[in-house]
Amino acid sequence: MARALSSVAETRADRILAWAVFCLLLAAYLASFAGLPENPDSEVEFQTTRALAVRGSFALGGTPEAEAIVGVVHQGRQGFNVRRGGPGREHELFSWSGVGQPLVAVPLYALGAALERVFPRIEARHRATSELGVGRSEYFQHLLVGLRNPLLDPVIARLGLQYVAWSRRGFDTITREPARVLARLTRSLAAGDILLMHDGTCALTPNGRPVVLEVLPPLLELIAARGLKCVSLPRANL
Repeated sequence: MARALSSVAETRADRILAWAVFCLLLAAYLASFAGLPENPDSEVEFQTTRALAVRGSFALGGTPEAEAIVGVVHQGRQGFNVRRGGPGREHELFSWSGVGQPLVAVPLYALGAALERVFPRIEARHRATSELGVGRSEYFQHLLVGLRNPLLDPVIARLGLQYVAWSRRGFDTITREPARVLARLTRSLAAGDILLMHDGTCALTPNGRPVVLEVLPPLLELIAARGLKCVSLPRANL
């Protein structure tokens, strides 16, 4: 009897400790998160959160956006920060960024799901829009998982900073072919795009030259040919 009581007490203590650790991590996340900008990586992070909350899995799938991402990658095209699963799960895709942020964002996803049931008309209007070539889904879940901490704006304003995020990346840190990097940066390139490249950690071409040095000349030529010009962020009037 004494052993049974001891076991129950230990189980309860373990649960309390687990909840305390979870709440601590969630508090740290809510105090510092910067939201998910509108870019491919953020959609992968959201879809990972959704998969965990709904299917108990970290593999992408189950929504129009996730299936579109899977289809793009299976076609051999790049642009999403994902990797294939291990042996026996090669057909599944997972986020390269890990599971930390999706894990602590699950409560925000659940709150968004509750709001979806309360305001179905807003969700219906959202589904009439498209992203990644498919109809959008889960407006409130996207909204809350991607919510930016309101405490962030006063801090960066006080420091004289502005929150911005890139809209196009070439994966130049892992791709050794300059042509592929250039294609990713320039596909449907338009005014207002913010391009991301790396000047210190980029990959090397088979000839040993930094990829960024091979990409920049044709990139600048193409930008000029489309009637666009490069400006620094302070001059971009964001």
